[in-house]
Amino acid sequence: MASQKGTKPLIVEYVSTAVDGEGRLYARHSSAQQLPRLARTIFYGNTHKEIDISGAHYELIRLGAKSNLMPIGPLREALSRSFTEDHPDYPLIDDIQKDVKIFPILVINTGSLAACSTMTSKGYTIKSWIKLWAEELVLARNCVTEVLFPLLRPDLPTTYQNRHFHSAETLETIFMRKVLQEVQQRCFAVSTIWLHDGFWICSSVRDDIIREAEQTALNSLFPASCQGERILRIKSLSEEVESAKDILAAVKPSILFPHCGQSKRRAPKFTREFPKAKFSSRQVAKRKATTYFARIAKRLRA
Repeated sequence: MASQKGTKPLIVEYVSTAVDGEGRLYARHSSAQQLPRLARTIFYGNTHKEIDISGAHYELIRLGAKSNLMPIGPLREALSRSFTEDHPDYPLIDDIQKDVKIFPILVINTGSLAACSTMTSKGYTIKSWIKLWAEELVLARNCVTEVLFPLLRPDLPTTYQNRHFHSAETLETIFMRKVLQEVQQRCFAVSTIWLHDGFWICSSVRDDIIREAEQTALNSLFPASCQGERILRIKSLSEEVESAKDILAAVKPSILFPHCGQSKRRAPKFTREFPKAKFSSRQVAKRKATTYFARIAKRLRA
């Protein structure tokens, strides 16, 4: 829901584009969800904050399987230290962080052997504890998929190639919708922008209300494995708004609104193939006037 001229609410309908009607939700018509992040930040960043899950698929599989896997925060720190120490080429920190974030996703979607092979091809050394962790994640993934996939996506075959991804994706959507419903039951949210892996909500909603809704959603979906867990990330967008302003300030106005110069009419060039016109006015030549009037009279009689 977004505000239209500050008085009349604008209802945005979100639907799934998957064949079986499940999974991620997309807006049916123009909305803030479809804007690029930079534009959405400029328009809504000052009045909204972002709610999402860091490492959503990994965290939901860890809780769903009641596994002893470490949370996503400590895991990323450990992987970052290991990849930084043992890489022979000393890659950039940003590149290492990207590989650290994508590694659990690779294990979930392709398996431990393929994921470790991909990291090895990038020059990283896969230590024994990383291999054990990847194998344990695969076991947790298989446990969650075998139980939830037939329940969450009954119209898809159990041998579906991307069944692990779609199970975690649907579970993420269910959890975030549950959180949003719990928030709306506790307070009135003036504006909510649903995104693929989270949502933006108006800044007037307090953080303690969101945390309370998170615990209720966790207890509802994972009653046996969520004691003291916090997986939601509540992010203020103020710094991102200032960064977006700096990006736009660096853009020259001439690029956004180019000035159109006055076009000058070029003098015609005459050649043998294109000689100069004998008559430049719209008047009929005297030697053709008789024929012209005769044809017009004939048309009128017809």
